[in-house]
Amino acid sequence: MKRTLKSSAEKQTAIHESVHYPFTAIVGQDAMKLALILNVIDPHIGGVLVMGHRGTGKSTAVRGLAGCCPQLKK
Repeated sequence: MKRTLKSSAEKQTAIHESVHYPFTAIVGQDAMKLALILNVIDPHIGGVLVMGHRGTGKSTAVRGLAGCCPQLKK
């Protein structure tokens, strides 16, 4: 069986089409959520470094917020 490699654009499309936990349903982590939202509002902030122990919802929050935001056109 021959595998085909997906292009970067195809991978991004697949990521945005998948279903993620809703950002608004995340309980707690208020400082992290505020920092992520402010970074979406003003990208000149320069990003957010999300740190924490395993299982604290870091990736879930970021993916959930990305699911709420429209895709940027290049």
